[in-house]
Amino acid sequence: MLLLDTGELPAQERVEAFRTALVSASVPSLVSMEESGERVFARMERWQFGELMLFTSRSSGWSVTRSPRFLRLEGPPMVSLSLQTHGTGRFGQSGRRDRVEPGELMLNDLTIPYDFAWSGSGAARALQMPYDVLAVPPDVVRRGAERLRASPLYELVRAHLARIHHDADTLAGDPGAAALGTATLELVRALITSASGVDAHARPALAESLLPRVLAYARTHLTEPDLTPARIAHAHNISVRRCTACAPRPG
Repeated sequence: MLLLDTGELPAQERVEAFRTALVSASVPSLVSMEESGERVFARMERWQFGELMLFTSRSSGWSVTRSPRFLRLEGPPMVSLSLQTHGTGRFGQSGRRDRVEPGELMLNDLTIPYDFAWSGSGAARALQMPYDVLAVPPDVVRRGAERLRASPLYELVRAHLARIHHDADTLAGDPGAAALGTATLELVRALITSASGVDAHARPALAESLLPRVLAYARTHLTEPDLTPARIAHAHNISVRRCTACAPRPG
């Protein structure tokens, strides 16, 4: 679903249209544009997969700040996992200042203050999910956000997010869209709890997400001739027997 294409708008309306579209797709915050007039450009799209939303944005430079005063405004408690695809993002939360390079994932707890920006041309894809559906405690989310790359699931989730976006129009209109959203939530939950290192949450999440992880890996590498049960099992640190037991049964 197309949310915004500033190419269809008069130059003087683009900044406000960008602000309105961004806040409608996220949470109340202060949004500023780096440029003005004809130099402002943006394209935003959104797709729904059950409780999960995929949001994409390509635009000229901008910044967003969610300060404590904006936390008092109505907004759904959400978590966002984004993939920077173009340009370098600058992210600040809980005392951390991170550079988010193209190809890197960023986890953002939208219930606490943060700021994010990029200069020049940039683009990102984000999975947004309600806290109650993610079912991971805030302290685990925030610990996981600090060390996402430490998780062995990082590359799998990154590839899965990219694949969903590649076929987003088809997948969002498929009868299995809600089920895909549920499976993706399981993957994100496993990534966060794995990265957090909190064993009480990591072990159950990894066990519950094994099937979605195996299926996502298989779909991502489906066209590769060396994709075998042994390779899939090795990638997930399980036996071939357990891997084949994960395969869906006909009927």
